[in-house]
Amino acid sequence: MTNELCYLPEEVSHDQIIEEINAEAFGPGRFARTASRIREQGPHDPALSFVCLDEGAVIASVRLTPVWAGRAVGHMLGPLAVRQSHKNRGSGAIWSASPWRLLQRRAPRL
Repeated sequence: MTNELCYLPEEVSHDQIIEEINAEAFGPGRFARTASRIREQGPHDPALSFVCLDEGAVIASVRLTPVWAGRAVGHMLGPLAVRQSHKNRGSGAIWSASPWRLLQRRAPRL
């Protein structure tokens, strides 16, 4: 891992590698989890989804998915997944707040 990671908006071309990273991070049981079931209601928000690159290779991703509870609208964080080779090195920690800052800029009432 280099000292400088690159964080970029997710693109459609990242879909396959993101799926591979999620499979590596969460295994086949990820589809049975409640969060996964909630995400089945609709797609993630591409404007609030990002990848992290190390030397040009995608090594992590984070997505925000719109969710509804009655009339209340919000966004659910995740999945946030990091390749095993890059875990515990800080590449995912930055995202615990970053997507929320972008969301607040986009819709301050949320």
